[in-house]
Amino acid sequence: MNRRDLLLTSAALPFAMANAQSQSTPRPFPTKPVRLIVPYPTGTTTETFARVMARKLSDLWGQPVVVDVITGAGGVVGSQVVATAPLDGYTLGWIANAHAINAALYRNLPFDTVGSFRPIASLVSVPLILAATPTFEGSSVADLVKAAKARPGEVEFGSLGNGSGMHLAMERFAAAAGIKLKHIPYKSSGQLITDLVAGRIRVGALGLSLALPQTQSGNLKALGITSTTRSALAPAVPTISESIPGFEFVTWNGLVAPKGTPDVVVRSIAKDALGIMKEESMQETLSKLGVQADVMDSELFARRIESDIRIFRKVVADANIQID
Repeated sequence: MNRRDLLLTSAALPFAMANAQSQSTPRPFPTKPVRLIVPYPTGTTTETFARVMARKLSDLWGQPVVVDVITGAGGVVGSQVVATAPLDGYTLGWIANAHAINAALYRNLPFDTVGSFRPIASLVSVPLILAATPTFEGSSVADLVKAAKARPGEVEFGSLGNGSGMHLAMERFAAAAGIKLKHIPYKSSGQLITDLVAGRIRVGALGLSLALPQTQSGNLKALGITSTTRSALAPAVPTISESIPGFEFVTWNGLVAPKGTPDVVVRSIAKDALGIMKEESMQETLSKLGVQADVMDSELFARRIESDIRIFRKVVADANIQID
């Protein structure tokens, strides 16, 4: 090899090495479709927003994010699928605060509510509106407390069954207000709202999307909202915490993976999901669904789950809530 050939070969060597290195370096996560387990019924706000996030992540990743609705036992069946999935990030779970409620209600879950999952990020939450029948004799939280203290155990509230989020929200409210209410369980939100409008029960804690059409039309009275800040969708409705400091009850939603999923994968998913929440187009989507951004990273989300489990266990014990 002459000097000229040697120089040409030496000059080309770095480019050849760089090309070989780029071809051997694996693509960032994900490199194949991702399965998102949603353990809550189709048509709920939780399931609907999970699909929104799945589409956004799919567009960002260039890989399908397939939503798989697996219901049963209040979210336990679907969550078990997540808990036992491979530890590669390709099976994720979408959980709501029912995940923490189940830890308070059931003694023998097929997984550890905390130890079997790796929180990725909290993304949104849905406040409830404390709504009263239109013939209720007041229009505020203070009026409800006054009425309940005058007739202990007689003022009825409706919920979607023993141990439901609505049930725990109202029991927590009653404990915070120092009152006793009468629980009337229902099998459907339609039946609950019908009876609330008709005055067969006095109050109930309804999700924002359920409550607003009724309160805005005058069919129900909005006494307060369960988030710590007023909702942009109902700015005239005061927070319950304005009357009972510290009170809060929201249905949060977030992403989890099986415990043991690599940190690099968890951080990558969290970064992408939290980045999507900052997009301007998301604000319109949130407004349409009646949800609010409630973003937390993995560590803060883990703390929230553990805190809510402690809170719900106390509510369940104090109210002696039994599952049917």
